[in-house]
Order: sequence, then structure tokens, then C-alpha cells
Amino acid sequence: MPFHHVDGPTQQRFYQRCINESLALLKQRKSELTATPLTPAAAARFKLWFGYDSTSSFTPSTTYTAEFQNSPYTPPHVATFVAARTHIVGVMDKLIGALEESIRVSQVVRGFRGGNYSSLFAYVYGDDTTHRHIHLAGSFVGATPTSMPILNNSSNLDWDNDVNTIVHETSHFDDMGGLLDIMIKEIAPPNVEYGPYGSGPCQAVAANYPSVALMNSDSLSFYIVDGMHGTADSFNYLV
Repeated sequence: MPFHHVDGPTQQRFYQRCINESLALLKQRKSELTATPLTPAAAARFKLWFGYDSTSSFTPSTTYTAEFQNSPYTPPHVATFVAARTHIVGVMDKLIGALEESIRVSQVVRGFRGGNYSSLFAYVYGDDTTHRHIHLAGSFVGATPTSMPILNNSSNLDWDNDVNTIVHETSHFDDMGGLLDIMIKEIAPPNVEYGPYGSGPCQAVAANYPSVALMNSDSLSFYIVDGMHGTADSFNYLV
């Protein structure tokens, strides 16, 4: 997690908690999604954020255009629940493997930098597959351009913001899913636009354009943290 600002050990410990909780939750979601049979709750969660269930059989939609960073984008078409689940499990496997490796070699803590606090949003460069730097913005820790909160193991961890951000940004890397921030524009009136951010837009994309949801970073991050609201550590996955 690179440059912009060098944080002390207490802040680094907070960031490590965010990484650890993200990793543990990813493992839990993978376990739920690969269970046989799939529980009703797990099936409903997948349907909500990706639009697929065991009866799904979609044909390619021609009623919209998609964009990534104002450039045309054509998402791969995925017709069935089995194929959709295989895709998402594959992305989660890549995220889990990379986060485990980062923790094992202490790259997360030693190389962590909090971010450009004058910037609102986090970002990555998808082709940065060597270092996988995540540039965290001030909103991640509630900072302002002139102030930085004191963070330590008693600081609240925000699932909707902190863990969501870690999952969202890591999914952008080309070798960890290559997911994008995809804007949907309907061709026919009323010419509605969807996404790429936010729970409501992501659910709308899942309901109307499920193949797009599979490639949208916010759809994945909301799926992973679904139901994990609040500020308490849930897994106690500290190292």
C-alpha cells in the first residue's frame, strides 16, 4: 500500500486488521458458495448481487451499452448459475491467495501507506501485478486533508467502508479478477443508467444485466460484505 503518507505502527496494525478480516470473510463466502447443497441464504445473497440462481439461463442482452472509464466495454456473457458461481469462486481464490501471501511475507504491514488524504476515493492500477499497490484515500480512515485519526487495535473497523474497499480495490488487479467499474446505459427509453457504484445500482445491474454484475468490482465487494454491517471485528483474525 504505497506512498502518500507514512503511518506509524498503530495505524499499520489497524490496516492489518482490515486485511485480516477481509481475508477471513472471503474464505467464509467461498465456503458458503461451494457448499452442497447451497443454503437458501447463500443462494439469495448470490441472486441479489449477481442475478443468478439455479434456474438461470440467460441469453446475451442487446438493450444496453457498457463503459469503463468512459470507454466502451463488452463484458463476457455468462448464461448459467454454475458458470457464474465458477467465475466468482475463481476470483475469490485469487484474492485469498494474494492476501495470504502478503500477510505471510509481511508486505501488508511493512509496505503499507495510508493514502492521499486529500483524495476522496481509493484507486489502483490494474496492471500493477508485481506490487499490487492500493492507494487508499482519506475516507478510508475518516481523515481530512489536514488531519489523521489516531488508529489502533481499539479503533472501530467499518465493514461497509474498510473491508468493502479492500475487496473492491484488490479485485481490480489483472491477476486477481480484473474486475472493473462498469457503467450501464440502456439504449431504449427511459434510457436509465446504472452503476458502477453503490448498493442500489449494483442490485439493479444484477437484476437486469447479470453478466455485467459478474465483472463489476462494487458488485463483488457488496456481495462479500453483505450482512456484515457495523464496526466490530467479527473473526478475531489477528496475526
